[in-house]
Amino acid sequence: MKLLSLFFLREFLPVIGAVVLFGAWTLQQSIIEAQDRRSRDLANAVAVYQTYQSNNAIFNAILETSPDGIPTGQLLPVIDTCFDFRRAATMGAGLAQQHPQLTARGGYDHHWILNKTRPAAVDARLFSPTSGIQLHLSTNQAGVQFYSGNFLHSGTAAYFRDRAGLCIEPQGFPNAVNEPRFPSVILHPSQAYLHTTSYMYSVAR
Repeated sequence: MKLLSLFFLREFLPVIGAVVLFGAWTLQQSIIEAQDRRSRDLANAVAVYQTYQSNNAIFNAILETSPDGIPTGQLLPVIDTCFDFRRAATMGAGLAQQHPQLTARGGYDHHWILNKTRPAAVDARLFSPTSGIQLHLSTNQAGVQFYSGNFLHSGTAAYFRDRAGLCIEPQGFPNAVNEPRFPSVILHPSQAYLHTTSYMYSVAR
């Protein structure tokens, strides 16, 4: 007998973009955390780490992460740090800074908290001045995990360089099942789980 049912739907839009939807329901209490983990490259595999920009006015804090990648339960303010993407900033400039959280993970591999008390039409923006391509992301999730492709070369074909792409993954708080202060990722039989994220691409003229 199935205790948890999960469905995934990806709908391509008439404009350049897509909506990703995960849904689930359960017959007994279950842990649910769905995510869309795909690397993205808006420029090319050589220049990407110098040219990406991201922007979100409501990224106020990140989850502190242990050296083995597990959130500690502490929230770290991003103001005036290499994690401050409330205004447009290049990923490469942030990676060049000295910060114990970057050192521990070999780059960005952290969860940014979305301030959902201030809903925005766009939760995050990625932009490459090299290609002019930009991505606008909107989601109903509590935050996004941002990974700067720190170990792409070691895990894939030699064509890929480290930081040749990045992942921006809307999801609930990692390790929430072990942190009572985090928003719950427990799904009860009386509830339905719905995760929606839209990705809209355009070219800046």
